Amino acid sequence: MLLLVAHFVGNAAFTLLVRHARSSRFDYAMVGTTNYVTGAVMGIAVFAMVGSGLPGWVAVVAGAVNGAQYQLTFLLMHALIGIGGISVATSVLRLAAAVPVFASMVVWHEPVSLTQGVGLALAAIALPLLAGVNPALRAREDAGARPGPVRIAVTVVTTLLVTGAGLLGAKVFAEVGVPEDRSAYVATAYLTASAFSVVTWRWQPRGGAGSTGIRARSLGLGIVTGLVNFGQLSAFLPALSTVPGVIAFPVAAAGGLLCTVVGSWAFFRERPTIRHASGIALALAAAALINVRK
Repeated sequence: MLLLVAHFVGNAAFTLLVRHARSSRFDYAMVGTTNYVTGAVMGIAVFAMVGSGLPGWVAVVAGAVNGAQYQLTFLLMHALIGIGGISVATSVLRLAAAVPVFASMVVWHEPVSLTQGVGLALAAIALPLLAGVNPALRAREDAGARPGPVRIAVTVVTTLLVTGAGLLGAKVFAEVGVPEDRSAYVATAYLTASAFSVVTWRWQPRGGAGSTGIRARSLGLGIVTGLVNFGQLSAFLPALSTVPGVIAFPVAAAGGLLCTVVGSWAFFRERPTIRHASGIALALAAAALINVRK
């Protein structure tokens, strides 16, 4: 259970570090790239130590899908944080678990429990509530810029689908891959995320890019973020071997979201609107219920 707690606390810490990287004191793109390169270096080192030989194609393909999702989600988070804050962004990311649940129904013919059905219904109600602007946050962060409802809806739905695709990649690996390829899967994910970060560099938000001081701070924050990111994932994998999935997944989903909500208020003084607070509360329940397998 301690590993599970380390995972969702670490996951919340990673999310809050990403929120911190959005300030003008950092180059958001450089923090992201450094984060994934750090994860790739750690992943390759672990893979080399494990020495399990050439990985199967499932680990490589599923890991690549997950890695591409990492970087695309990192970009989408920038927009979501600006619209409604880190709590809203994290809520949308947690609700993406609905995508692999639907895939499980269609592809693997897994029955959806009554609990999961309730979770999916709550998610459907929560998403429209989350897709709204926080005026106070927009005024503080982006000089009062106000994106239209269509742009907000597209951002939320795209984030949901992209993040869900990454979770689906993990689901495919869990169903078809072999445990010996786990280190190869993780290394491939971070290598792919690093490559996508480089490819999308020119289109990424830069924040305070320019000065030597900002670059140095961004590199430092990126390394710390990468270590935290790799650590929370490394804690979750062995936690699944000691804690039943019916407990691990709901606790990880709800615990990570709750820690992020508390952290967003404590460190950034983000105060959600009544609409967002209602959506976050529903998302918290939905994230837990969707992940209940029985």
